Amino acid sequence: MARKDSLHTTKALAIIGGGVTLAINPWFSYDPINLPKMLFLSTGAAYLLGLMIIKPKFTIQVKSPLLILVSTLFIFLTISLVTNEAPWYQQLWGTWGRSTGLLTYFSLLVILLAAYLSSSTEAPALIRVSIERVGYFVSCYTFLQMLDLDPINWAQKSMIATLGNINFMSTFLGLTTISYTSRIITKKQSFSSRLFFFLIAILNLVMIWISQSIQGIGVLLAGQALLLAFFLRSRYGIAPSIFSLLSSTVVGVFIFLGTAGLGPIAAIRQETVVFRIDYWVTGLKMLGANLLNGVGLDSYGDFYRPFRSLEAVTRTGPQRVTNTAHNIFLDVATGAGLFAGLLFAAIMLYTAFAILRSLISNPTNVDLPSLSAMWLGFIVFCLISINQIGVGVWGFLITGLICGYDRRARVQSSANQPESRLDSKVRSEVFRIKSNSSRNDEKPRSERLTGSIFHSLLVALFFACALIPNVSDALFLNSMKKSNPGRALELVDVVGVQDFHLERLIQRLDNLGMKKEELGLALTLVDRNPQNFVAWVAIANNQLATDDNLYRAVKNLSRLDPNNGLLQENLNLLTKNR
Repeated sequence: MARKDSLHTTKALAIIGGGVTLAINPWFSYDPINLPKMLFLSTGAAYLLGLMIIKPKFTIQVKSPLLILVSTLFIFLTISLVTNEAPWYQQLWGTWGRSTGLLTYFSLLVILLAAYLSSSTEAPALIRVSIERVGYFVSCYTFLQMLDLDPINWAQKSMIATLGNINFMSTFLGLTTISYTSRIITKKQSFSSRLFFFLIAILNLVMIWISQSIQGIGVLLAGQALLLAFFLRSRYGIAPSIFSLLSSTVVGVFIFLGTAGLGPIAAIRQETVVFRIDYWVTGLKMLGANLLNGVGLDSYGDFYRPFRSLEAVTRTGPQRVTNTAHNIFLDVATGAGLFAGLLFAAIMLYTAFAILRSLISNPTNVDLPSLSAMWLGFIVFCLISINQIGVGVWGFLITGLICGYDRRARVQSSANQPESRLDSKVRSEVFRIKSNSSRNDEKPRSERLTGSIFHSLLVALFFACALIPNVSDALFLNSMKKSNPGRALELVDVVGVQDFHLERLIQRLDNLGMKKEELGLALTLVDRNPQNFVAWVAIANNQLATDDNLYRAVKNLSRLDPNNGLLQENLNLLTKNR
């Protein structure tokens, strides 16, 4: 890829990353966070995909295990959508409030590949500056929310920035603080610059502390540990660096065990970590029963109750449920099967080896250690949290960037060796890089026009696909705001309306005493998704339900929540009264 094309793609990646993180729609959307982000993400990914398709020479010539891993992962994700019985719309667009279905993962993988293929000597600095600048906005907005000066009237009054949750907010602040602290110790920075980065880092730490979200702290500490390893490598050699990294890992393991109530520092136990362990154990059981293709993309929530343990039910009561494993590796595996989960893990392991090679070689690029540290913080996020699009886009982008930079560094290093010492694959790659600047890639005008039209149509297609759930969500919110259940009922069969919308409408109809309409809607919902717990409860509690309806509801509720003793008692009582 020519330098001009690489720089253009890198700038596009920076704009897409920032746009996805900041995209919100609190005025017209039921989901003001994730649906707008999915729309921006998929549209941007389509633009990058078009660039790779109309300029295929570079993509074809680069032969890398990463390309194989990413392509194969997408194939397994697609197979899961086709072969699973989970609702297609849920697998394509993701469950409401998450939006991490096939469209989102495909877009994230495209961004990873685009970053990998366009990685250049300028790319790390450009991407790092971009995420820092987005971080300035997120920090300032979070600060306003902390002071209760938020100009937007969110339903949830909290320090969520544009990310929808304090955990995601603190994670993003943790990632950017890693970069800020790295700037402080860089010799090239002026005193005023160091002071600025110091002040914004302190501000972020204060806001993370006030939010009481330990995710940001964990992300930050992991990143700082890797930054320390790079610093020791540059000053004292590889041995102290590796020792520091191993020591930090051991300390990190003990801290995690302590937050789970285990080990010598169990006093720091955090209930949220204990809950996450319940979710992980449930996810492993879910995966064990559906090894090949999982339960369906973003369908963990439909199967959480059947697979959760009795301990998870009784720990805080059966009302505690979740629609995600709170572990991105498990989310991918439970959604699309064991092979998909292993492929995703392999991509991250490939990146870890690229970082280790950089650590050993002691890179002169001052931005690479910071990006590597942010990547490690993202991995911590992957292990304990949800693939929130506004955070995840940077994780996938940095993953591709690091791997691409590593590939380029190895090829350029090989270029300095005598040609006789290079194998044919490396020789052809070296020749491509040496001759790339002098190659005339100018295409005929008609071919360029055809490529532009195709590119535009591809972007329009992805934009339209992601726009559908956004429009349906807005229409449904508008009908619910006007207290017009009749209008909402007309939207039931509209493409893009998801289970969440119908569940909310069922509750509204129940409150209004519209039992006939409530029963009809609940029956429609279980036909679309037999795993929907809310709809079966509505059928069981509806006085107009026939004996056959009641029998089906009791049978399915018992199947969906077998360890819920209170539910079983209520079902037995309900059956006796009928």
